[in-house]
Amino acid sequence: MKKKDIFKQSLGNLQQQGLRSWLTVLGIVIGVASVIAIVSVGTGLQKSINSQTDGLAQRVGIVTPGSEGFSLGPSGGPEASEGDPVLDRIDLRNVKAGAGVDVAYGQVEVDAEVSNGELTAPLTVRGVTPRDWREANSDVELAEGRYLTSSDRNSVLIGYDIARNLYDENISINTPLDIENQTFKVAGIISEGSDRQSTTVIMPPGPARGIAEDLDTGEYSSIGFIVEDDSEVEATVERVDENLKDARGVTEDNKDFSVTSLGSQLDQITSITTTLNYFVAGIASISLLVGAVGIANTMYMSVMERTKEIGTLKALGTTRREILQLFITESALIGLVGGLIGLSLGFLLSGIIGFILSIALTDIPASTYISPFMITGSLIFAIIMGVASGTFPALKAAKLEPVEALRSE
Repeated sequence: MKKKDIFKQSLGNLQQQGLRSWLTVLGIVIGVASVIAIVSVGTGLQKSINSQTDGLAQRVGIVTPGSEGFSLGPSGGPEASEGDPVLDRIDLRNVKAGAGVDVAYGQVEVDAEVSNGELTAPLTVRGVTPRDWREANSDVELAEGRYLTSSDRNSVLIGYDIARNLYDENISINTPLDIENQTFKVAGIISEGSDRQSTTVIMPPGPARGIAEDLDTGEYSSIGFIVEDDSEVEATVERVDENLKDARGVTEDNKDFSVTSLGSQLDQITSITTTLNYFVAGIASISLLVGAVGIANTMYMSVMERTKEIGTLKALGTTRREILQLFITESALIGLVGGLIGLSLGFLLSGIIGFILSIALTDIPASTYISPFMITGSLIFAIIMGVASGTFPALKAAKLEPVEALRSE
């Protein structure tokens, strides 16, 4: 029997089984679709984090008050805990004095309600001296307008997503924004490619302190710094940490601040998201195993129902190997069809989840991502599951003796 004939007969047998074949395929479809949809969320989150910490951001260090470090806020910056000791100009001067520090700047960061007309959204407001912000974000360009100057008091820069995607109407230059009952005008819009600033409002530190209310003049919620050499980031972070401990008169056991880098924080988050990805993918893969059991059951039933057909084929000279290939081809086709439909459904689910995340998480650049490896890997795995599930039923069919098979009812 030729390969082409084996394929045609396998396809014909599956078509004859009708509903049973489609119910078997459904198990593979659900498994592949769930794996694709779930893993795409974790991969998309990881890519979003990477996009916010590439290039210059790899050399960014952060000093935050409190001894528990910092977590990445919605804009990719730090979040300090309420009630922590504050940082001041003396701390900023000590950070600047650290060997290997290129630029250091104080930040006032606060979550605030930002309104454009009748629509309000919770956003991160960051207060930074305009000159310091320009030095620390030399890779950031504007799509429209101008940068802030030291004389600005009621002007802000906004991220591209805020201007174009957050509200019903696009925001342009000189558009008034209401931030915690204070009116500011948009001086500039940050370009689309600057993911780290895409959902952030930038203003001078004075007005930002007024919004924060718990910081006095000269106090900061965090201090950022840029390291001169990419290869010296961790060493510079350690030197800044030692300088601040000496200046504040604290030790490692009782220090009231933390120094870290975005690079190390990214490594920790990447490790966590990777682990979660594997975990949820493993849970979703259980449905693939259920689908494999379904294929095995269908193929066993097929062998029992087609005993006479197998006997006839063998009596006509069909070899054991060709019988084996016939049944394995059928199970492989079930895996292939289930994999293709599952991929299509997985793409659809991934798109729906990405849309929902983009609406629900306005402050976080959320997306889903399906890699070519994920596509080919899922399809190949579905076929392998089909072949593996159909192997034992196929062996049983191949071992049937022609005389015994023809006698069966």
